[in-house]
Amino acid sequence: MSSSACGRIVVGLRFSHRIAGMHTMSSFLSMWATACRTSINKVIHPCFDISSIFPPSDLTKLELPFMFDSQSISKLKAAAKRGGFDSGREPSRVELVTALSSIALLDIAKLKNTQSKPLLIAHTVNLRGRTDLLWHENSCGNLYMVVHWKSAVEFNGMVNVICDMISDAKTKYATIIDKEKLCSTMVNSQIEFIKSVSIDEEFVIVFSGRCRYRPYENDFGWGKPVFVSNKSVNFRLIVLIDDEERGGVNAWITIKKKRKRDGSS
Repeated sequence: MSSSACGRIVVGLRFSHRIAGMHTMSSFLSMWATACRTSINKVIHPCFDISSIFPPSDLTKLELPFMFDSQSISKLKAAAKRGGFDSGREPSRVELVTALSSIALLDIAKLKNTQSKPLLIAHTVNLRGRTDLLWHENSCGNLYMVVHWKSAVEFNGMVNVICDMISDAKTKYATIIDKEKLCSTMVNSQIEFIKSVSIDEEFVIVFSGRCRYRPYENDFGWGKPVFVSNKSVNFRLIVLIDDEERGGVNAWITIKKKRKRDGSS
């Protein structure tokens, strides 16, 4: 924790992914704020029972925010529909920004290479509430699946593929009632993605959707935060966070400084 020259208080939180994921960190932050603002008795205790489903196993930069307000999201949705979007449901904010960000990064890569690699997109999807085995919203740990797919390079085609793949994955996990199958399916989704990345034959972009975790609701007694950001990492990762003020999505994109200059237009 520190303070700025303008009198605002800054709260920084570093969390190891070996312990848990973004859902658990958001829950911890919310309960911490609740304890500071009201009483420790109002805090919801975390649930640590997922080890019965997923026992521990021995498994062998520059960041820029691109802000999409509610009007931008509406324009993207309209563009997808004009282009022939036919997934059978409305595309979400996350799916629309995923498609546009992927195309933008691929175009930047094409400026540097005469021959571009096929595009491979990966998304992490929270599994809480997707199956009866993981019904508890306060379950702590890394409870996510990796959905990845090769995609077209046109915006509307990419939106269609993203919507269908995420919907199919959610439906697939909803039917799993055996904990061993759930565990193996989760692990296999990650192994398949790692294999695809290790071959290095595709242009890989990884997305982490952190919308609906309500970080702007964490009031420690000083008022709600006015801006939430993300720490950069050492690979091509796009983190999607709610834009509370404008009702849209902020895409935090980790790229090399030289690529930023190449794609600044």
